[in-house]
Amino acid sequence: MAVPRPGISLEQAIPLASKLFSFQTLNTSVVTELESYEDRNFLLKGRITSDKADKQTNETEYVLKILNPVTSRRIGILNLTSKVLLYLNDRGIQCPIPQPSISGKYIIWCRFPKVGLEKAGTCTSEKGDIMDGTELVSYESNDSPVVNCSNDHYCDDNTVVYAIQLLTFIPGKLLCDVKFNADVMYKFGVAIGNLHKILKEFSQTSDLLDTHLEPSDNQWHTENSPASIIQHCHAIEDDARRTLVQEIAQRFQNEFLPKLKQLDTQLIHGDLNEHNIIVDQNTDEQVKIEGFLDFGHSYISHRVLDVGIAVAYMMIESINHDMSVFDASNQVIRGYQSVFPLSSLEMDVMLEAVKLRISQSLVIGAYSYKYVSPGNEYLLYTAKTGWKALDEIFQKPGQDIVYTWLSC
Repeated sequence: MAVPRPGISLEQAIPLASKLFSFQTLNTSVVTELESYEDRNFLLKGRITSDKADKQTNETEYVLKILNPVTSRRIGILNLTSKVLLYLNDRGIQCPIPQPSISGKYIIWCRFPKVGLEKAGTCTSEKGDIMDGTELVSYESNDSPVVNCSNDHYCDDNTVVYAIQLLTFIPGKLLCDVKFNADVMYKFGVAIGNLHKILKEFSQTSDLLDTHLEPSDNQWHTENSPASIIQHCHAIEDDARRTLVQEIAQRFQNEFLPKLKQLDTQLIHGDLNEHNIIVDQNTDEQVKIEGFLDFGHSYISHRVLDVGIAVAYMMIESINHDMSVFDASNQVIRGYQSVFPLSSLEMDVMLEAVKLRISQSLVIGAYSYKYVSPGNEYLLYTAKTGWKALDEIFQKPGQDIVYTWLSC
């Protein structure tokens, strides 16, 4: 099911950050909302005054992240990703750093009343009813944000619960802001390989093994993608295109999901698109991959699926840069293979994973635009070049594509 975004407004961001993270700002008008597919991200500038955080003298930029109600239920993986961000940062990979709340937790689960409810009392903490040991803040003060939850299927009759984080904001450019070329794509592949090596190391720590990880129901996790495509593909009006994505989903479900059991597992990023990659570009236009954003889709899976997601998005975006979809994919894979090589079986799986992610982006974008958030043009971004990328993949024999990738 397509997920509705949290009903938190721009005006409610600073009061939330203040009450939950002791955030203070001299200018309450300087708040902007950043683009996001399913969550709400607000850019704030100020200081954290809580004794749980490092002392600050200057104002700093932060992102207040309000996670959608479905993701908010994934207690284990959300707690895990906070540890991952700190782990990566300690090892020189630039990423947002989670800030402790007034209680010292990196994530707060916050209960909001729906529109029309009477509100009284103060902001209090209690042990949660989502999962034992989870802190749940019950937000019921007179000046608490009121959430319009009419479109939300994941809340009870009276309230809705969102997970909330405050993260450092990393200024600068993203991969989507620079011109794609062979060098940039190669460096991106190298960066993914290095990221996966560190995530594999993290995956082998006792901390991870002791962490409760609930079964994934995230529609964007590749193992769940076929069912998601089949459920939502009626939003694709063109009969031939709808049939194509259905066939891609069914082929992956029937032929390739069973093959995944033969592959090793580890923590993966889960959403390696051009909007989640931090880059630096010097005066000579040379690009360096600096880090990664948005680990909200991280989970235990197979690294080849993560590479497939990255390759899918690079093929889609390469068309906007007058670059061949195969030149882009070949360079990403060449870079990755130089660091953390994939096997021939993994390459077979990856081609189908690429087709699957492109198909799902097209299907969910169309469905969400039509039924969940009409008028949100961001949801149609993939459609601008995604169908062309998919068509070009099918114009070339699959075995030839895999052979080229293995030769990289």
